[in-house]
Amino acid sequence: MKPIIKPSKVTNGLTVKPKPVTDGKNELFHETVYPVAPIILLYGAPKTGKTTLSYGVPDAVHIMTDSGTRNKCIRVTDWISLCDAVDSVPTSVPLVIDTIDGCLDLCNLHVAKEGKVLAPEMIPYGKGTAQVRSLWQLFVRKAQQHPLCLFIGHEIVKTKIINNMEMDSYRSQIPDKLAHILNQVANSIIYLRRVGRNRVLVTGNSTDALCGSHFPEWWWGRDEVNLGDDPAKAVEIFSKGLTTLK
Repeated sequence: MKPIIKPSKVTNGLTVKPKPVTDGKNELFHETVYPVAPIILLYGAPKTGKTTLSYGVPDAVHIMTDSGTRNKCIRVTDWISLCDAVDSVPTSVPLVIDTIDGCLDLCNLHVAKEGKVLAPEMIPYGKGTAQVRSLWQLFVRKAQQHPLCLFIGHEIVKTKIINNMEMDSYRSQIPDKLAHILNQVANSIIYLRRVGRNRVLVTGNSTDALCGSHFPEWWWGRDEVNLGDDPAKAVEIFSKGLTTLK
């Protein structure tokens, strides 16, 4: 993934400031670039334990768009408060966004309200859709300034018939064009599933071609990790897996 080279800018409340990074020899690059941090997309159906699993991100600040089980978090109800929350988090600490579906809903509502319409698509000449895409790109790019960012999202399950066999296909609830922006920066796309009472983390070899990780050592090369039925144990296993990304 190529670093994003852009000047500082402010768009609808979200500030992105370039930050110098080193090449490992204590020498600054000649160009100011955004640091590339591990970006993880964690998808799963409702009530599978995604928010609970996010407790395993050490010292993270959690920004939540909906009600959940986490007590210590920043709850946001509109796009501006979401932007303010992201800007308030020091770039030296990990960030958890729960959920990306909710963030996109807030973005759509903001653009529609500014355009005095019911939905961004109703703004003439595609300007509303273009503005949503621009804000979304800026929002995702902001997350790259943290040492680790975990995006949590809901998934859609579709059953397909392949070679006379039923196969489940999984995808984000985010529209493809906006999901593509997330997928481009993601280092890992994983799914949390329920198999009986156990939680199973699918990290590769999925019917969804996007599932997988750019970190070959993560989870010791396994395609599935059984997290068990104990939430605390699941968090512990997930946290240990994250340490290999450092």
